[in-house]
Amino acid sequence: MIKKILIFVIVIPFLSLSFVFISIFFPSYIESPEEAENAKFGLPFRYIEQDLISSGAYDIIDIKGFPNYFGLQTDFLDHDIDYKFSRLNFILSFVTTYLIVLIIALLLKFIRNK
Repeated sequence: MIKKILIFVIVIPFLSLSFVFISIFFPSYIESPEEAENAKFGLPFRYIEQDLISSGAYDIIDIKGFPNYFGLQTDFLDHDIDYKFSRLNFILSFVTTYLIVLIIALLLKFIRNK
């Protein structure tokens, strides 16, 4: 009984939160310079916006061109990077990921007991 509570209260929320935090480092597909000014990161709902052009991504954009995948810029030494964080989208991302992992865990438990 304690093992079940431990899994549903600690392990599954930790896995969901870890995925949501790590997802900001997944690259986003950007098709134009206008989209690069409001590049959105995070999964399953985009919860961080960053202006890649003002964040010093000139060299990367010139080399790759559009359309292409671009990651979150973290060049803090040369440029002042501005992020916009959406709490609602972050909470929705966490809840969605939690429900998906919970459903998978319950399905695996159901299949194993069958």
